[in-house]
Amino acid sequence: MTRDWWIVVALTTLSLVLGVLIDQSIPRAAFTIAEDSQSLDSHLEKLLTEVTSGGRVQKGAKVSLAIVRTDSGETVEISVVEGTFEDRTIEPEEVWQKVIGYKALLVNSADEYFRNDGGVSEHIGKGCTLNRVDQKATGDLIFTQCVGNYRDRFPGIIGVESAIIQAWSSVDEEKDCEPAAVSAVEGPQNYHNKCVTDAIERAMSTLLESLNPGEIDTIILPALGTGTARLPKSMFYLTAFKAIEKCLAAKNNCAMRLPKHFVLSVWSGEGPDKWTETKSAIERTFSNFLKRWNIEYSPDSNFDKQARYLGISLALLVFMFLIASKNRLAMIVFPGGVSSILLLGWGFAAAGALSVVSGTLAELVPHSVVIVFSPVFYNIILGSISVLSCLVVKRAADAFR
Repeated sequence: MTRDWWIVVALTTLSLVLGVLIDQSIPRAAFTIAEDSQSLDSHLEKLLTEVTSGGRVQKGAKVSLAIVRTDSGETVEISVVEGTFEDRTIEPEEVWQKVIGYKALLVNSADEYFRNDGGVSEHIGKGCTLNRVDQKATGDLIFTQCVGNYRDRFPGIIGVESAIIQAWSSVDEEKDCEPAAVSAVEGPQNYHNKCVTDAIERAMSTLLESLNPGEIDTIILPALGTGTARLPKSMFYLTAFKAIEKCLAAKNNCAMRLPKHFVLSVWSGEGPDKWTETKSAIERTFSNFLKRWNIEYSPDSNFDKQARYLGISLALLVFMFLIASKNRLAMIVFPGGVSSILLLGWGFAAAGALSVVSGTLAELVPHSVVIVFSPVFYNIILGSISVLSCLVVKRAADAFR
């Protein structure tokens, strides 16, 4: 293989490397929603209003709120799905069979003995045959395999993670969440809510950090602590999104262990007042979560310079290919061929000409011109033009001599 062809191979390799770097550096949205033209708040309100009928959420309603993205490329979809948890099944079954899929985990709230004697936890306890356990502490998280009716109807349910949200008796020096156990300074209700949210956050963090990559596809999350523990819906969703955000932003690869889908289960049996509270809580807390994540999420945005250098490399590659192929036009432009030193100098000259070329084009092109293609495309073209500009300078220098 001749020297010219070796140079072609080297330029091809350089172009491929720059292409990979550009792909990794292109800024990507921190999250994706269905309609980017709307403001985030109005978009979320519209989504949940569309599945509201007669003041209640529609049976079997399924809404994808957003897909959240990390700078390392992982994505997590967060949805709201209506479901009625019964002792033998989750209605409507046809909807939940699709939601649960092949590898799903139910999250349940429980007391310190797994009494499961009220609300959604009672139905999950019976549906997955959750038996009583030895006394546990507030904030503990216990995994139990799901057997019985739920597993028969939904084989994709791997198990149940039970979070001890409301312990009615203390097992050690840690206080339970009963308002009667607090001082008059903090106020009983404030302490109670903080105690419950701390327990939820601790359980959620334990859950997300304990998962293995690919182990679970979907986590189904009812509004923990909002029944027997009397926690306001807004405080539950705020705590849940905080735990997810913490995992997404962690430097310990927690985001890689997250499932691809979080499902917030809601219930059509709630009256209009309760659904209004739930709807408003989801809209407000999820919107704030996305806005915070958009600030936190900061991928490398240095793709413009890399794209310009790729343009230089590609333009030089085309010329070298023509020269190596003994193209007549190339022979006219470079009758004596191109040495490695000349090619290197040409590349440096083109890099130096970038600022002049970009500044000139910025003045010539009106600001009102609509950008049709990706900025990467325009920057590659800019790098190629800088290579051609060096040819003009060379011809002018030859004529001057």
